[in-house]
Amino acid sequence: MEVSLTLMPTGIWYYAKENRQIGPVDQATLRDLVGRGVVGPADLVWTEGMQNWRAAATIVELQTPRAPVAQGPAAQAPVMQPPMARPYAAPPPGMTAGGMPPPGAYPLPYAQPTQFAGFWLRFCAFIVDWIVLMIPGSVIIQHAYFWPSYRLPAPGTAAPPIIPRITPAFGAAELVMLVASWLYFALMESSALQGTLGKLALGLKVTDMQGQRISFARATGRYFGKFVSALIFCIGFLMAAFTSRKQALHDLMAETLVMRKDK
Repeated sequence: MEVSLTLMPTGIWYYAKENRQIGPVDQATLRDLVGRGVVGPADLVWTEGMQNWRAAATIVELQTPRAPVAQGPAAQAPVMQPPMARPYAAPPPGMTAGGMPPPGAYPLPYAQPTQFAGFWLRFCAFIVDWIVLMIPGSVIIQHAYFWPSYRLPAPGTAAPPIIPRITPAFGAAELVMLVASWLYFALMESSALQGTLGKLALGLKVTDMQGQRISFARATGRYFGKFVSALIFCIGFLMAAFTSRKQALHDLMAETLVMRKDK
């Protein structure tokens, strides 16, 4: 097998095992994995600066230097080779070893566009979440809005009209609803469920760019990014219908994806 002599930049690396992208790892760690046979010669690897994924055996920097040839009796000792990894599994139809997208192009090496949740699926999930939040929220807001106007009529007189007023109680109720909505989205999307009740009902989940569970901080940034999506006439939400990975503006800002759950 011809081995490339082109030096690759030292940095973070990714490798593919069983059609899954694993990493990042540093070059020393990956070289050790190659030397121990955990990453086989035919397993694909990638680092920044490489145009396509390549077999580990073709990367000089990942090969462990061989020990010098022993002289005398020691030369008769058998040379132990590292164990071979499992046979390389051919990529799915339509994908070649040299045509795998680099990390970031898709969350996983073999991810297909159909794995990303489209605009209408996300819209339906939003409707479910809106109902979940608005049923209790409307009760709280309504009572805070009309509460200062409730008056018991004096004996023998007609009840005065109920006039809604903007009061500190109303402002406090709005703040409570904002905090409740933030915690609902951020806690559920960063939890092991990876989605709100609406997303779970539609079989969707929120992930980072590598398809992994997101942190509470990233989920918080995603939630408040929705205000930016709404401020520009909701165009930020409509972007989910046209971007390649079905990302809305707040997804691009938080570097998140909304994906279909595996069946």
